Amino acid sequence: MRPLFSLCLALLAVAFAARVQAAGGVFEESLALPVVIHGHRYTLDTLVVHPDAPGRYPLALIAQGSSSSEFSPQDIRPDSFRSIAHDFAHRGWTAAVVMWRGYGASSGSVVDDAGTCKAPEAGRFLSDHADDLQAAMISLAHRSDVDSTKKALVMGLSIGGVSALTVAGRVTMPPVGAVINVSGGVYMDAQPFKPNPACHLFYDDLVIEMGRNAHNVATTHTAIPTLWLYAANDPWFSPQLVWRMISAWRTAGGLAELKTFPPFQNDGHKMMLSEAGRRLLLPEIDRFLRAHGFPSWDERPWEGFLGQLSYEDREQVYDYLRSGSTEKALARGQGGQGFYWYSGAATPADARDAALKLCHRRTGDACNIIAENFQLLTR
Repeated sequence: MRPLFSLCLALLAVAFAARVQAAGGVFEESLALPVVIHGHRYTLDTLVVHPDAPGRYPLALIAQGSSSSEFSPQDIRPDSFRSIAHDFAHRGWTAAVVMWRGYGASSGSVVDDAGTCKAPEAGRFLSDHADDLQAAMISLAHRSDVDSTKKALVMGLSIGGVSALTVAGRVTMPPVGAVINVSGGVYMDAQPFKPNPACHLFYDDLVIEMGRNAHNVATTHTAIPTLWLYAANDPWFSPQLVWRMISAWRTAGGLAELKTFPPFQNDGHKMMLSEAGRRLLLPEIDRFLRAHGFPSWDERPWEGFLGQLSYEDREQVYDYLRSGSTEKALARGQGGQGFYWYSGAATPADARDAALKLCHRRTGDACNIIAENFQLLTR
């Protein structure tokens, strides 16, 4: 039986062609990334986004989930994760969204053999997907915008989350310095919120693999911090299963922080793919990055500005800074009546336009842009 894996995507159809374009503080490039996996050559459908300034930046590799039964693997493209890549580029990373073999415009065939409920092979499935991530990192390390002397971040969603944990136990270039696992796992023969009790051996095997991977990390590297982010109403990976997985990871010597969010809308598995979900997740990600010395947005320019504001205005600006994803903009009426912002726009120009319109509609006043993304434009 072919295992099913979840990640319902907000699909964005785009033509697959190399392009480089400035996009308000970041640069984008779509490409067919050449890789070698077990001696065979492939190309992986990839979106790279980095700060729009000369230089090399640490690599943030973003690993996708997989198709649901509603979509084919070829329907899923890197642009589905474009906002996430922009979020990391605005924090000082060269972010690369890489499709698995057989997904999007990637060459090769989809690798999805995880055995069966009675004869599980979760380890083989995770190893196959880690092969793709490892090969992508080796290829990306040669780019002029990647600083291969700095440790990389690997963040994965759904099957990408546990695959990111798997590649952390391998020798890579650049080396993995941290992992963020968002709603990660693999499931077999299940319906939303209804795991098949007959497949308990498969989930036992998945838990065992978490311990094996943590052991590989502990013996191959110095300690690698990991952040695990889940919603209480994830339809595929219950809090009980997540606790078993992270307990196995920790028992084998792995470092892991777990943040479980309250139920998110009607499907907590989709948190990272929505503006509202990223509003919850990004503050946790920023806290984790700063705690371990990795790039995040710079809070210092905002300190003096915030200190001049009333409590109510300061809270509005805090809401803006915590707001979901870039591209975003913050506006204020010329008469000083509050702050108004818009986030999750396709371009900085769209964000500015939406913020100005919202400000004018609420105040009836002419408005000015105060900030774009994390750049404060006025003091």
